[in-house]
Amino acid sequence: ALWWAAESGNSRIIEVLLQHGASRAGDTDGLTPLHIAASKDRDAATRQLITADNLDRTTSAGNSALQLAASRNATAALATLLARGAEVEHRNAGGDTALILAAQAGAYEAADLLLSAGASPTARNNRFDSTEKIIERRSDQRWLALIADRKQSGILDIFD
Repeated sequence: ALWWAAESGNSRIIEVLLQHGASRAGDTDGLTPLHIAASKDRDAATRQLITADNLDRTTSAGNSALQLAASRNATAALATLLARGAEVEHRNAGGDTALILAAQAGAYEAADLLLSAGASPTARNNRFDSTEKIIERRSDQRWLALIADRKQSGILDIFD
C-alpha cells in the first residue's frame, strides 16, 4: 500500500500508513517507496518518505533517489532531495552521477539544479563519459549555454 501511495503521491495515505508502521524498506532490487516517489516527482510524498537512513539508499544498480529523480527530470523532488543533503556526487554501478544521468536523459532542468548544487560536470563514469562530453556531443545550444553561463560567471572554473 505504501508503494501505491508513493507512486500516486497520496500524502494522506502515506501519513496514515507510516503512523501504522508501514515499512519504507526496499524490494528485492533495493527500490524503496522513496525511490518511487522521487522518480515520479511526487514532492510531498518524497518529503514524507525521507529519513536520515534512506536519503542516499541505493537500488541494486546503485541508483539513489536523487539519481532516479535527475534521470526523469523530476525537479521538485530533486530540489527536495538536494535541500535535505542528498549526495550529489554518488556514483551508481556504472559510475554515473546524477548529473551524468540527467545529461544522458536530456533532463535540462535537473542538470541545471544539480550544477547549481555543485555537481561536477567533469566527473567521468565507467565508460569515461562526463557531463561535459555528453553535452558537447549533443551540440544543443541550450545545453552548451548551461555550461558556458557557469564558466563565464566563474562557477565552473574547473574547465579552464
